[in-house]
Amino acid sequence: MEKVDELHNAVYYGLAAIFVLWLASSAYLVMQNNALRSTVEANTIGNDAELSSRLKEIESRLGVLEATTDYPPAELNFYYDSSCEYCNNSYWLSHLLEPPATGILSVKAKLAKKNVALQVIDLKNLPAPADVKRVPAFYFDVIDVQANRELETYFQELANYADAYDGDNAVLLIPNDQDQETMLVHGEECASEGIAYLDRYSPADCYLCDSADAAEETLKSALGDALHESRYCVASNNQEKADCINSVGSDEYDAAMEAYAGFHLPDSTLRPSYVLDCKRVFQAQNFQQLRQEVCATHDELCGLLSLNATEPL
Repeated sequence: MEKVDELHNAVYYGLAAIFVLWLASSAYLVMQNNALRSTVEANTIGNDAELSSRLKEIESRLGVLEATTDYPPAELNFYYDSSCEYCNNSYWLSHLLEPPATGILSVKAKLAKKNVALQVIDLKNLPAPADVKRVPAFYFDVIDVQANRELETYFQELANYADAYDGDNAVLLIPNDQDQETMLVHGEECASEGIAYLDRYSPADCYLCDSADAAEETLKSALGDALHESRYCVASNNQEKADCINSVGSDEYDAAMEAYAGFHLPDSTLRPSYVLDCKRVFQAQNFQQLRQEVCATHDELCGLLSLNATEPL
């Protein structure tokens, strides 16, 4: 009996010892887990703070970099001549320089934010660059357009209603609205008091050439010797070229094309292009349009047109 009690006591003491060891191990594990959690949380907080600090530093450096970029701004030049009363300069100047509405940037300010420098240049008392033949016109550097997305976008917007002329690593865009008059900037006016010089550039046959022919006949009947008219046959395709050569000969055709391309004249496929007094560039297809241009340039001849000329049907 005593041996049984001793055995029971030994079992109890063993279990008690195991229980004490378990409690001690559990307490130790809990302490270690808390310590590890505290360490992880401390490291995480420290890493978050360090990461936030580094992000702020990067943002600050980017801001400085944007403000002091080593890349020069892309350039866009708008050329006009303030002495040209018929060039609609005021429209383009307001379009480029004035905000269209409260809170909206002007074109110049908008482009400046995208690293594009818009220069508005009055050629009234300045020699025109060689590539600029008539104004108003926009002058884009090809490399700048390719390198600056904002400038490329604006170029494409303008190209929807302007004619493009290639120069030396540059493109000149000239508005092609039928009512948009432009001025040649190289050379002097060839007009004298009481005489209008009218040069016509068109294919041998164009869509509205017959109407223009009739208008010119009416103009000549009204002005007589006060009108000095010249015609130049130009082409935009091989068929028109062949027609011109058959009509006027290759030498005269080559001279006409040299002037036509050299002056950056409007496309004459649909209607003739005219140069009045070696300066004023426009397109016309009827007598009313021709009379308007002559009257705007020659007050002394306008009376003859009003009294003697009638518009052809």
